[in-house]
Amino acid sequence: MISCRMKHFLLAVLLAGMAACPAASTPEPTPNPTGETPAASPETSPVAHATATPRPPSPAPSPAQGSPTPAAFSQTHADVLAVNVAGDPGSYTFAVTLHSPDTGCDNYADWWEVLDEQGALVFRRILNHSHPDEQPFTRSGGPVPAQPDQKLIVRGHMNTTGYGGRAMSGTVAAGFQEDASIGSDFAPGVGEQDPQPTGCAF
Repeated sequence: MISCRMKHFLLAVLLAGMAACPAASTPEPTPNPTGETPAASPETSPVAHATATPRPPSPAPSPAQGSPTPAAFSQTHADVLAVNVAGDPGSYTFAVTLHSPDTGCDNYADWWEVLDEQGALVFRRILNHSHPDEQPFTRSGGPVPAQPDQKLIVRGHMNTTGYGGRAMSGTVAAGFQEDASIGSDFAPGVGEQDPQPTGCAF
C-alpha cells in the first residue's frame, strides 16, 4: 500500500505539471491601421449568402394589335383599310386606302364608294386600272356631299366578286372604324347604279 507521504508527493507533482501547461487563448485580431473593422470573408462570415436564381428570359413582345398583316387581307375581295377626309361640309375629299387581290384587268378593285346609313349611294370613285404591284393603295375622290355628323359607310368593290370585303363606317367628325356588320348583303343593288367603269387601262 502507498503511504500517506507518497500520496502527498504524487499529488504535488501532478499539480505542478498542470501549472506548467499554458491555457489555450484566442488570438487577438491584428490591429487595422485605418481603425475600421475588417469585413468578414465569405468563408468565415456567419451570415448565409443566398445564391441568386437566374430568371427566365422575358417573352418577346407580341405584335401590335389592330394592324392588319398580309395573311389577314381578303384573297377575293377589296378591303378598306383607312379613310381620311379633308375639305368642307357638303364638299369633302375622301382619301380611301384599299387592299385588293388584283392580278390585272381580269381581276381588280374597280371602285370604292360612300353610302349613307340606309345604303343609298352618296359618292363613287371609279378606279380606271388594276394595282397588282401597289398594295395597299390610296386614291382620293370628291366632292362628297356629306355633313360632319352624318353616318356614312365606305366599302370597296371587285369587278369579279363584287362587295364583301372589309368596310368602314363612321362620321367625318368622329372618324371611321372597321364595321364587321357591313357584308356583301348590305345594299347589293347599289352595284348596278351609275357611275360604272368604262374600261380598264391595265
